[in-house]
Amino acid sequence: MELQPDPVWTERYERERERIERHTDPADVFHVGSTAIP
Repeated sequence: MELQPDPVWTERYERERERIERHTDPADVFHVGSTAIP
């Protein structure tokens, strides 16, 4: 199954990043890339 990018994913990532950063060093949270397996 292939999904097209959804702009909501960016918003969800930002919300989760903000939640995590409240409890960690902000430098510890960054997006590496796709989790898809070809």
